[in-house]
Order: sequence, then structure tokens, then C-alpha cells
Amino acid sequence: MQCPHTPLMAREPSSPNGEKRAMLRLGWFIPTRATRGAICVAELCEAINRVGHSATIYAFAFDDSFSPSLQSPLPSDSQMRQSSWWMDQGLDVAVFYRLNVFDPQALKAARDAGTTVVIETDSDGHVSARQNLFRELKIRRDRSLTCIHQLRSWKAALDRWWQSTRFDSQVLASFEQAHWIKIESDLPARILKDFLESRNRRDLAKKLVVVPFAVRSEFTSGPVRQDRKKRIVAAGRLNSNQKAPNAMAFLAAAIGEKLPDTELELHVRGDVSMFATLANRWPNVKVFQDSKPEFLRNRLTQSRILLSTSKWETTPIQGLEALCSGCTIVAPNSVPGYASLIGNNDYGCTYTTKYQAIDALTCELNNWCNHKRDAVAISNHWRAICDLEHVAQKFCDLTVGDHALHGPLISTKA
Repeated sequence: MQCPHTPLMAREPSSPNGEKRAMLRLGWFIPTRATRGAICVAELCEAINRVGHSATIYAFAFDDSFSPSLQSPLPSDSQMRQSSWWMDQGLDVAVFYRLNVFDPQALKAARDAGTTVVIETDSDGHVSARQNLFRELKIRRDRSLTCIHQLRSWKAALDRWWQSTRFDSQVLASFEQAHWIKIESDLPARILKDFLESRNRRDLAKKLVVVPFAVRSEFTSGPVRQDRKKRIVAAGRLNSNQKAPNAMAFLAAAIGEKLPDTELELHVRGDVSMFATLANRWPNVKVFQDSKPEFLRNRLTQSRILLSTSKWETTPIQGLEALCSGCTIVAPNSVPGYASLIGNNDYGCTYTTKYQAIDALTCELNNWCNHKRDAVAISNHWRAICDLEHVAQKFCDLTVGDHALHGPLISTKA
């Protein structure tokens, strides 16, 4: 079922059924330094404030770019376990960022004080090492490691699996205290739902709600180019094990050789040496080091496809940014966040192995050449979903206590 959405009002916030309601106070609890990174919590809180509600970020420290009006120091664990502290804050909603970081007793104290408790999982649905041990071992495989270091990495995975009973109990204890378990796209929600039901906790599965990440206004405003270069873009820490650098290098060489009329741009954060030789060999492969966000955003608006070789991701904000820019995505079907965004090949193609990836890219390029992809329609669909004020409204709607108003699988519609 679709989560309700009503247009936001500048001075008089409304409930999902259209009735005027009092100003809401929301707080985000972040157990690290708050930065203006990919997850744009500051921008989301600013959007909440713009529409007549009030939002505060509780963190250890803040970047200088944060408005003082958004900042509050993260309280001590002992303070957070006291209902009196929560009553003093007067929060209607408390959003706890990340799994298993905050003491379940802190969540209980917030709940006892009348605050709606939301756990923002930022997860691909795999919250337990016992969900899929083979997957855990596979994503830890790293060809850059020596044999002894690889064995140590696998041992760490096995240790995590062995110790997961205590970890899982802590996760479930936190979920018990939450009103809502927020996850960011459909397939991760289904994976987490299956995990909870396998633990005979259908009561907790009913708390799942999908609210997508918001993206910055630069990606959700402005004109969208329909005429696009025959260009594929990949970006991020492409030399890290998570991004499967060997697979990316293999695809870069394949594109260089088999698709000479298609540009591939690799925007690498960090060391580019692994990819520089490819750029020297193939004129249609270009490598950029530490591209500025504005430059990368501009390249996306001119390109057709975002390529990923990631072994794991949550719901990728870069993927959402690409879709809002009018691109489609080619990514592994083993990454549920990407598979959710791509859907039934509506917004790109998935692949299983790096050998199939070149076929997926060729297929997707043909979709563009045969006018089966419409950058404006793609952008309009995802901008409506990821718009800051739209996502802000969804968080405000979580104060509504009726779970029937919210469904766990709602992220692919505005």
C-alpha cells in the first residue's frame, strides 16, 4: 500500500487525511560526526523546518556547514536511558540512524516518554550473519589480499556468524522498542521481512516501512536533457574491494575493445593507478580522479547509464541521483538495493557475472538508441520519490499510529 502523501503547507502542517495539526518536533540521532555526505540529513531537516515543523540533529560533532539551529550534542548513554531526558526534549519523532548502535533501553525510554521511535536501518536487509553465510564469505573475497590475509578475512566472517546469536538478540530487542523500522527500498524490505518471520517475529515485520533516501535539490530540480551522449559513467571508491575493482577493470577493457563508439568515464575516489593503463590503451575510456560533486553531477546529466560492479550496497544514493538525472542503471542482481531501483528492467538492466555485464550494457545502450528510454520520464518519476520535501512528509506521517496507512513495499511510487 502507498504511504499517504499530501502537499506540504508553508505554515499549517497537515495530517495524511488533510486535517491541520500542530507543529511536529523531529530529532535525528547520529552516533558519529555529522557531515554533509551522501545521506543528506541536514538538507532533510532543513526541508522539515521550511514547512513549519522543527527538526534537530543530535551528533558528537558537526561540520562547519551545519546551521547552529540544527545542532544539538548527542547525549550520554545514561541520559538517553532516562525518560525524563526525552520528556525535556519534547520530540514527537526520534530517528535512530543505523542498526544496533543505540541501547534498546534508550529506545524504550523514548517510547515511554511518548516519542515515536524510528530505526533508520540504512540496510540491504541482511542484518544477521546467519541469513546467508555463503554471501558473507563471497563478498569478503578480495584478490588483492595475500592468502593469509584472505583466510583471516574469512575467519572474521565465520566468527561473526558464530557470535551472531547475541548480535541478533540485540537487533530484535531494538526492533521491539521501535514503532517503525525504516528501510530504503523494496527488495531489502522483503529480505528483512523474511528474516524477522524466520525468527517467528511477524509482529516486528509489521513495523517495516519503506521510505527512500532523499537526494539533494540539485538532482531534483532544473531541466533534464533528452539528447545524451553515448556515455556510461561509474563513480566512487572503484579501487576498493566493495566495488569489485577487477570486475570494473574487466568491463572497462571490454567496453574499450567491443564498444569503441561508447564512452566510459571512471570517476575514481582515491588511487587511479589500476585504471590509468586502461585509459592509455583505449581512447573511449577516460579516468578522472577525485571529481568534484558538481562536475560528476554535470556528467550524469549528459550520460545514459550508471554502471556498478559493487558486491554490496544498501540502497545506493548514487543510483537515486543518477535516476533523478535521467540515467538508467546497469548493476549486479545480487545487490538488492540496485535491483529494487532497476525493477523489472524499467530503469536499467541487471546481470549475474561480469561476463554477462557487457551483454547487459549492450542491451541497455540499444534501449536508448531505439528510444525505449525517456530521460525526462525517468527523471520525473524518481524526482517525485526522492524530493526532499516529499521524503520530509513521509517522516512526518510516521507520527500516525495506524500501521495500515503504511506498507512495507512502497518505494517505487511517488
